[in-house]
Amino acid sequence: MNEKLATRIIFFVAGLATAAWAVMVPFAKLNTGANDALLGILLLCLGGGAIISMPLAGPLSSRFGCRKIIGCAVLIILLSMPFLTLAESPLSLGLLLLIFGTGIGMTDCAMNIQAILVEKNENVPLMSGFHGMYSVGGIAGAGVMTGHAQHGADHSECDAGDCIAGGFTGSRQLPPFSTLC
Repeated sequence: MNEKLATRIIFFVAGLATAAWAVMVPFAKLNTGANDALLGILLLCLGGGAIISMPLAGPLSSRFGCRKIIGCAVLIILLSMPFLTLAESPLSLGLLLLIFGTGIGMTDCAMNIQAILVEKNENVPLMSGFHGMYSVGGIAGAGVMTGHAQHGADHSECDAGDCIAGGFTGSRQLPPFSTLC
C-alpha cells in the first residue's frame, strides 16, 4: 500500500469514528440518565482529551514517526469507542470521552503531519483530497451507525469498530517519516 492511500485511509477512519460517536450520543445520554446540561458538560470531556493530546502529538510524531503515533492513537479510539454507549454513570462517560478525545486529537494532529509530509514528498497538492476522505468517513460512520440504530442493533457491537480496526491496519502501512518530522 502506498503512503497516499494509507494517509487517505487514516483520514477516512478519523471521520468515521467522529461521526459514529455522534450517532451514539442519544444512547449514551439515555444510559447515564444525564440531562441536557450535564450532557453538554460531558461532551466537553471529548474536547478536553483532544486538547491534552494535540500538543503532544507533534513532538511524539517527530521523535517516533507518524506511523507509530497514529497506530497508538487509533488503538485508543478502537478500545474506547465500544464502551461509550455502555457507560452507566456520568463519571464513567466523562472518563471514556476523555480517553476517546485523546485518541481523536492525537490522530488528527499526527495524520495532518503525515499528510503534509506525503504532499511534500509527492510535490503535488493532496491536502484537500485527504480532508475530503475525512468527510467521506463521516458520512460512512453516520450511515453505518444510523443503520444499526434503525435495525435495533446493540451499539456496543458497532461495525464502526471493524472499520477503525481497518484504519489501525492501514496506519501500519504508513512510512515512518521520523527523519522528516
